Amino acid sequence: MDRCSNCFIDALPSFLGAAAIAPSLLILWTIASMDDRREPARVVLIAFLLGAGCAFSLSYVTIPMPGISMLASWPIFQTYLHATFEVGAPEEAAKLIVLVFFCSRYIAYDHPMEGVIYGAAVCLGFAAYENLFYLAHNPDHWKIIALVRGVFTVPLPGAPGLIMCIYVCVSNFG
Repeated sequence: MDRCSNCFIDALPSFLGAAAIAPSLLILWTIASMDDRREPARVVLIAFLLGAGCAFSLSYVTIPMPGISMLASWPIFQTYLHATFEVGAPEEAAKLIVLVFFCSRYIAYDHPMEGVIYGAAVCLGFAAYENLFYLAHNPDHWKIIALVRGVFTVPLPGAPGLIMCIYVCVSNFG
């Protein structure tokens, strides 16, 4: 019995990693399966990994926005400024950079669904890394965190990415 529990503990990181990444890959697969014209799986996977790479780099590199949240004296407004300009803006800018400088080379701009797929790949890669980060830093409660984040917080980054890439595609259609 003790030997079997050690096997589970040894396998825990793989379960944790699968629980962190599976929701993003499932949503990406669902979106990609809606496309009549298949996009190259290698390019979609690279876009996914570049999105995760952006999240990795932003978790270790802080974008200097000196004191923008200190412009207001009201704590709620300070939190709003911090979340919008010091956290959200660099994240969305990094995703947009990947969409414009990498994915645009592979988008033929002949139907908007390809933009949706690449936008989802980048943003869901970002969400997969964030999810992995949260689960790895909470090993005691990783199961419940995986469930809650998989249902609620992983799909949310995909929506702005879809909207962003649709606008990139529309700007190139016209």
